[in-house]
Amino acid sequence: PLPPWGACKRGAPPPPVPNDFASIMGQKLPPRLYYLMLHGIISHKLPQALAKGEWTDKSQPLVDTQQFRDLLNEVAEYRQVALGLVAQHLHKSFHNKKILCKAFWEPSQIRQALGTDANIPAEARIITPSIETGLRWQIRGQAVKREMERQGVNKVDFRFCLNWHAHEFETDGPLMKGITDSSSYPTFDGDLWSLNALVHFIVLEKLDLISSEDGGATVLSDVLKDTPSILTEPCLTALELMKFGQLTGEPFEAADETKPFPQEIKYPSNATLQPQDRDKVCGMLLLCRVMSLVPMRLKNVMWDSDVDFDLAAFHALVRALKRTLRQLVEASLAHVLLQDLSKVKILPAGFMSATPIKDQYPSTPAELPTFMLPRACMGILVKFFLEYQGKDLETFKTDVTKRFPCCVQPIDDLQLAFTFWGDVRRCVDTVADTLGAEDLSEDMRKASEILQKQRQRLNL
Repeated sequence: PLPPWGACKRGAPPPPVPNDFASIMGQKLPPRLYYLMLHGIISHKLPQALAKGEWTDKSQPLVDTQQFRDLLNEVAEYRQVALGLVAQHLHKSFHNKKILCKAFWEPSQIRQALGTDANIPAEARIITPSIETGLRWQIRGQAVKREMERQGVNKVDFRFCLNWHAHEFETDGPLMKGITDSSSYPTFDGDLWSLNALVHFIVLEKLDLISSEDGGATVLSDVLKDTPSILTEPCLTALELMKFGQLTGEPFEAADETKPFPQEIKYPSNATLQPQDRDKVCGMLLLCRVMSLVPMRLKNVMWDSDVDFDLAAFHALVRALKRTLRQLVEASLAHVLLQDLSKVKILPAGFMSATPIKDQYPSTPAELPTFMLPRACMGILVKFFLEYQGKDLETFKTDVTKRFPCCVQPIDDLQLAFTFWGDVRRCVDTVADTLGAEDLSEDMRKASEILQKQRQRLNL
C-alpha cells in the first residue's frame, strides 16, 4: 500500500515527491480545469490526455472490423481540435504537447510506452493539440430572443442556430459583424440561451458546417438546417459518417485476416457476393444501418429480442464517432467557461441529460448536444420489417408486438425511422455532386426501392 502523502509527524516536513510522480499522474493542470471536471462540465478524457500525453482506446469492440480501426485514425483530427480548444487556455508547454495514441490492436511496445518516452516507436500514432484562431462569435441575449420569436421556437439547438446563421449570412445581419476579427475570444451575454447558442456555433464551426475562414454557410449546413429538430442530431451523425466514408451498405471486413468472421453467422463478403445479389444485400444493410441511428422507446427492461452481427459492427463505429463529437462539445463549452469560471453558475442541473421527455419523445431536456450512444434496436426492427412475409398490416402489427415485447410503440417508431431515412437521402442527394457522394446517392436510391416496395405491400 502507498504511504500517506502528508507528514508522518505533526510539524515534520512533508515527504519528498517521488521522481516518477509526473509519469504516473501527468503534468499538473490549472485548478480551473479541475474545477470544470468536478462540476461534470468536462469528462476526464481530454484533461488526462493533456496531462499524461496519452490517449487510450483500450476497449475492443464487440465486432472488430477494419472500418472501425480506420475510423479511429480518421477522428484524430477532431480529437486534436478538442484538445486545442482546452490547451490554448493552459501553459504554453501544453500547446505543442505530443500525445501518444494507444489502441487495443497496437503492438505491446506502443501499448506499454509512456507519452513522455524519448524513444517511441516510429509507427506510433502521435497527435498534438490543434490551436487555431476561430471565428469571433458575439452572442447577445436580446438577439437570441428575437430570433427565437422569428423562428417560433422555444429551444436553442442545431436547427435553430443553422437557420439563424443562414438568415444573418444572407442579410449581413448583426451576427456576422466582426466575425472574422481574430483579436479576441468569442463573447456572450451572461444568460443560458446565449451560452447555448455560442457553444452550438463553435461546434458547427469546428465540424466545418460553418466556414472558419469567412463564417459563411456550407453545403452541409444548407441541407441540415431543414432537418426536423428531433432528427437533427442523428442526421448530423449520418453526415459525419458520410464524410469519413463509413456510411455505406458494403459488408464489413475483419480487421485481422487471420481471424475471419465465424462461418456460422453466414455474413456476406465482397469477395463472395454475387453481382445479381449485391443491390439487395447492400441495400438491406444500408437501410438497417441508417435507420438504426434513430433511438427507440423501450420499456424498462433489457432488450430481449434478436441481435444482429452487422449492426453490432456498425454501432462500434457509431460509438467511436459519437464519443468524439461529445468530447468536441465538452471542449467547446470548456473553451468558453475557462475565460470566466463565474459563468459556470448559468448551467442548470442536468444540462446534458439525455433522458427523453415524457410525451415528447425523442426530445430531451439537454441544453447542449449530448450525442448519446444509441442501441441498434431500430435497425433490428427495420430488418424484421424488410424481411417480413406476412400478408397485411394488421398481421404485421400483431407479429411485431409479439416479437419485440420490450418496444413501447414499434409502429410509430418505425414510421419515424422512415421519415429519417427520407431526410438523410434528401441531404445526400443535395450534396452528392459537390462532395463526391454520387455512389452513396445511387446506393440510397436503390435501397429506397426495396423499402418502398415493402411499405406498399404492407400499406405502411
